Amino acid sequence: IQFIPDLNTGYELTDNYLKIATSTTYSELIEILSKGIDNLKHINRKTTISDISILEALDYMARRTAGRIVRNAATIGGNTMLVLKHIPTGTGEPFPSDLFTALFAVETKITYLLLDKNGSFKEHTKTAEALVEAIIKDPKLADEIVLTSYTIPLKDANDVALAQKVALREVNAHSIVNSTINFSINDELIVKSAVLVFGGIAPYPWRAATTEKAMKDKKLTLADAEKLTKILAKEVLEELD
Repeated sequence: IQFIPDLNTGYELTDNYLKIATSTTYSELIEILSKGIDNLKHINRKTTISDISILEALDYMARRTAGRIVRNAATIGGNTMLVLKHIPTGTGEPFPSDLFTALFAVETKITYLLLDKNGSFKEHTKTAEALVEAIIKDPKLADEIVLTSYTIPLKDANDVALAQKVALREVNAHSIVNSTINFSINDELIVKSAVLVFGGIAPYPWRAATTEKAMKDKKLTLADAEKLTKILAKEVLEELD
């Protein structure tokens, strides 16, 4: 697919977003993210720290996926399709992609072509979350789309993203569970919004909505850690039940 021009459009990094082609390999993505992080560190503007945290969350997940030989060949689009194609019941074991969990959490927009009834492709763009919801609603959609690009928004100054994973080995191992959090926090450490996304809980990236709600408009403090952990544990168990 790297020889198809529409799927191999390179990348674009601006003050507001990073756009990458669906045929970008993991190794290429790591190089792009590394350049982006380095460039942002040398730009004297307020949003630098936030932007770097988003790119570093993606970089963390990309570097801990498979081994170098696989990363040299595997594409971002192919990895996403493994997730999407394993969402419907009866399609095999769910695929808990580390990178897709992070893309989902940082509100990445995915552009894709949809084959219509006339045999023509029409371009659509949805967030990763909205695309997952659409496939949950209509499982056949996963067989009718061709992903073309990803647009990763770069956020406000106090937005922070953090990626984590648990596996049997640090690299070259499927996650038992992975997560990416995406907080928007003001200067007084009040949580304006919280996105807590986990892979390995459901057949798709799963949001801890109850815990997110409990954090919103509250000051971020270690004193609340025990209470929030209990809320999170309860809703995870309810999802797994």
